[in-house]
Amino acid sequence: MSNTVYVGNLDSRVNKSLLYELFVQAGPISYIKFPKEKQDEDDSQHSKYAFIKFVNDDVDYVCKLFDNRVSLYGKPLKVRRSNKQPETTDFDVGAKLFVKNLDESIDVPQLSNIFKIFGKLLRKPEVFYLQNGTLRCAYVWFTTFKHSDEALQQLNETNLANKLIYIDYAYKDDMQKTAKHGDEIERLLDAERQKNYPKDNKP
Repeated sequence: MSNTVYVGNLDSRVNKSLLYELFVQAGPISYIKFPKEKQDEDDSQHSKYAFIKFVNDDVDYVCKLFDNRVSLYGKPLKVRRSNKQPETTDFDVGAKLFVKNLDESIDVPQLSNIFKIFGKLLRKPEVFYLQNGTLRCAYVWFTTFKHSDEALQQLNETNLANKLIYIDYAYKDDMQKTAKHGDEIERLLDAERQKNYPKDNKP
């Protein structure tokens, strides 16, 4: 029997932290996932949905507790038991690092080889430029905070190709830059996932 619920009619401002704080009152949560959807660039009021997987199986109680009884940003939540299980592999827990001041000689494969020493990468790194093309940077995604924390500790302010690199957790929103990844909620969800799917993060 599925222990995952579908939560629909979500306002675009709803995030994992808000859902966690709300639904954890019904029981321990394994993970929360927002499926990727294509959205129009100017559609700032779109609705979205999420899957929430609980540790326990009694999600009928969760549905009765929240379905059409709780609203977020003026929208009543639609909560149903989900028969479709979200994929448990390659799950983005938020272990996303921001690497600054990369030398031009370091390409994506080299960057992958450097960081995967510390653990499994979620996807290949993304290289980009800031400050009108004068500052070369990258995003690096890990599957768990255990590995991203170790990479941050070992590589921050070290020399790579004769340039001092700086590493920190990336902002959750590149535009607003108000909160960084690696907060308490993301780490709690990651810890729960490690208990239930420990094999997913093995290299």
